[in-house]
Amino acid sequence: MYYADEKQLIDMWRFEEQFPFGGWELMHLDGRWESEPLPWDYREEVLMRLKDTDMLLDMDTGDGGFLLSLRHPYELTCATESDERDYESCVEQLAPLGIRTMFCNVDEEELPFEDDMFDMVLSRHGGYMIEELFRVLKPGGLFITEQIGQRDNRALSRRLLPEYEPPFPGHCLKNAAEAFRGYGFNILYGQEYFPKLRFNDVGALAYFAHIVGWEFPGFSVDRCRRELLALNEEVREMGCIESLQHRFILVAQKIQTR
Repeated sequence: MYYADEKQLIDMWRFEEQFPFGGWELMHLDGRWESEPLPWDYREEVLMRLKDTDMLLDMDTGDGGFLLSLRHPYELTCATESDERDYESCVEQLAPLGIRTMFCNVDEEELPFEDDMFDMVLSRHGGYMIEELFRVLKPGGLFITEQIGQRDNRALSRRLLPEYEPPFPGHCLKNAAEAFRGYGFNILYGQEYFPKLRFNDVGALAYFAHIVGWEFPGFSVDRCRRELLALNEEVREMGCIESLQHRFILVAQKIQTR
């Protein structure tokens, strides 16, 4: 649906911008956006390497849904979360099962676990400190991560905010792999991809830009009014707004000694 009245458009986009966050499934955008599938399946990459006897840590676990989908023995499973909203949710889900769940900013703080404790550590779209991973992993232990790279939605961010600079410059598979090798890890697997992302209406983009604030710093409908109106014309002509995401997956193994 298209709105000829500019005020009506702006009011609608303001509503989207202020719509309550309901979790990273982003169900509010169902049917309004489309993301190209990745050439790998993160869950399968984990399961093909995870043994029933492994001690497992999932960092930045969110609400714990992915971790529970692995069906790993609860007594051998730990989790961390750094977002207060998600932490409350994951404690409610995981703690009653006996999964040790800790609040921790894993890219800034020491992990609240012993040395050489884990056979596998996971991080999907979360931060990490390599020295802490090396410390808590057992010799031969694995770190498996899917990351959002430096070029994620970069061009789209600059269409809304021309002075935008990526928050994590240099964050890509090549640089991450080099950093892990330099700290005493072998790289067992790595792949990088730039999937297409499409928004079917500007309101969907306004909601997304508000939620993913680190990629659209300072975004507001009022500040970006002119740019949003231009993108609305693009939707009218092309049927959608296109962007490129940036994802990479890395499997690193701790060697016996540095």
